[in-house]
Amino acid sequence: MTLEDPTRIDIVAGSLDPARPGLDLWIVDNGSVADDSLRYRLLIAKVLIYANYIASPMFTVQHPKIKRSDVLIRVVCLTAPTKTMRDVTGIVSWFDQTLRVPVVVEDAAKVAKRLDACQGEVRRYVRKVLELAQIETAPEPTSWRLPWRGKAKKTA
Repeated sequence: MTLEDPTRIDIVAGSLDPARPGLDLWIVDNGSVADDSLRYRLLIAKVLIYANYIASPMFTVQHPKIKRSDVLIRVVCLTAPTKTMRDVTGIVSWFDQTLRVPVVVEDAAKVAKRLDACQGEVRRYVRKVLELAQIETAPEPTSWRLPWRGKAKKTA
């Protein structure tokens, strides 16, 4: 997961915001690029690849129940994003000029504060991103539910 690999979708998960239905496509900026100008250019290249993927028929095949208008590109920076990076709020696909995909660029510490609101797979992915950022999170609660379901079988 890095800005330097624009051909890969880092994480696909349900919306981080429980009030917003849809899908979040995550970009993880692991902070490996020190030059702010290069970091910004890599971000734009990767965000554009994501927007083109959302506009493509492949997205519709892989996510038939998700409307393209319900997709958000979420950029999580393990080192603080620059002002120029935070100014990126949306992108238009080359393939569909009518599709403007919203983009949110935020610091991993800010995402950590919203972990409690996350459910299921989104929670698992957010924890993964935060572990990369080496941000401490509370351990997952253990379940006291038995690992099997149904009634016990009677043995002779």
